[in-house]
Amino acid sequence: MIKRNKHIKNIKIYNKKHISFKELKRTPFFSYFDKQSEYRLPLFEALINIVRDFNPYDQTAFVEFEELTESHFEFAEINSSKDIPVDIKYEIIKQLYCIYQKREFLEFRGNFVEYTMVYLEKSNESKIYHEPLFYHKRKKLFKREFPGCNCLIDIVKLHNTTKSISLIECKADLDVRIKRMNNKGDKFKNKLSLMNALENVLNEYSNFNQEKISVSKSLASIKAPIRRLPGEYKNFVYINLFDQFRLKKKNVS
Repeated sequence: MIKRNKHIKNIKIYNKKHISFKELKRTPFFSYFDKQSEYRLPLFEALINIVRDFNPYDQTAFVEFEELTESHFEFAEINSSKDIPVDIKYEIIKQLYCIYQKREFLEFRGNFVEYTMVYLEKSNESKIYHEPLFYHKRKKLFKREFPGCNCLIDIVKLHNTTKSISLIECKADLDVRIKRMNNKGDKFKNKLSLMNALENVLNEYSNFNQEKISVSKSLASIKAPIRRLPGEYKNFVYINLFDQFRLKKKNVS
């Protein structure tokens, strides 16, 4: 790591524009979904369950797909005591099936976890960055020192009042990712290494400035993994998307 003035204010965070959250929101599905703010809670609940329960590798006829997804919408409407207009439900089901048919559902699941986590983590007391770059003044915080130095963390949340930073990596299926960590050059492992390195730098800077900054590292997914992370990543916390949604729903209600 390069020598530098360890004043915490010298660390800068910038969103990488061409893969920012705004770009994700502009994709057809999320662009349409984002406009349905009145029905956001039941829609989120239905989609979390759909993303969790559907196998992205299967191929299902539209009639069956519609029937299965409709049941999740009905359940979400009951839980939220709010009916979603038929035309909105049908349009979302139609767009989901189009993604499903193109065999893009696997990628969609990952994008949906990121999109949902940004929504759940947003607050007036914090600032959210989506896949940001870290700098020390005008230079990259990390040089080519380890395999994860060029990776991007999905979500970085700065808490204004508590002087804390949350580093969040989003994955639809953590068990698959953890299993692959034994592979040489695994991208997920490299990302976790980056999060560890970033935590060390922030702790070093905050100690130098005698101003304690709390750093948390989390893995967000649609369900908790069965497999365990290797020992060097044991202090990562799991975030269950549905549990986090229920907490947000309770606070909004």
